[in-house]
Amino acid sequence: TTVTESGLKQQLVVPYNPDVAIRLATQMIYGMDRDSGKKLWERQTPTCRPIFAESKDRVFVPNKSNGVDVLDKRTGEKLTQEYLGVGTIDGLLHDEDVLFVASRDSVAAYRVDGFQRQWEEKVPVFELAKFGSNLFVSLDNYKGLLALNPSSGETKWYSQEGVRHVTADDSGAYGNKFELIKKVDKDGRKIWESEVVDAPVSVMNAHGDRLYLATIVGKISALDKNSGGKIWQTLLDQSNIVFPWQVQCVDDAVEITVTQPHYARESKVIRLSSYTGELR
Repeated sequence: TTVTESGLKQQLVVPYNPDVAIRLATQMIYGMDRDSGKKLWERQTPTCRPIFAESKDRVFVPNKSNGVDVLDKRTGEKLTQEYLGVGTIDGLLHDEDVLFVASRDSVAAYRVDGFQRQWEEKVPVFELAKFGSNLFVSLDNYKGLLALNPSSGETKWYSQEGVRHVTADDSGAYGNKFELIKKVDKDGRKIWESEVVDAPVSVMNAHGDRLYLATIVGKISALDKNSGGKIWQTLLDQSNIVFPWQVQCVDDAVEITVTQPHYARESKVIRLSSYTGELR
């Protein structure tokens, strides 16, 4: 409320425009105010492990009709429903004006303004990651790692370094085969392997000079991206089963979205120092 020169009180309305973070739980996806932790919206997903992609103001989620629903990121309102006809969707990745869609036997690229298919490649996909001019595809059942041209879908190289989860940065791609962590360069050559965890990895994220990863038993690790050496490890509270769904980096913190137990439909966020792994 402000007071004008004539002494009249005037109330100013400031629009609520939160910084929305997308959070996951079993068969659920949430829009959360990152600053307050307030839940803004929620949506049930057709798969136990939620699949989504996000842009600055949109969220893309699979629907039950072999397509995707486009949601308003701030409100969760469904803006459009797009039929893609690709079978069960196992992965989504958004980059600029393109949505990459992975199913069990193919990966395809669609322009988000009209959802016209740009290309499709028949490969058994498990997970997608992209950085720069490479679209990295981890093949199902550890059959290898592909780098595709994101504009055409043309295969640039194939590596027999089979991995499950995959993330990428400007120096290459990172993945895991059970407890073994691997890094390959932009041309598919193996740079290092590291056995620093004692359980399979559920999610990973490359940020700054570190690779952050979480195992299925709730152990969080920070590795040196250049060598694969361990910087720190933290075991989350094991008074109940902790299952990590996401690892995100915000400023000098690492945010881990977990459920307790693993099948819960409500999640919580645990913040660790990115420098030491200590609870914030």
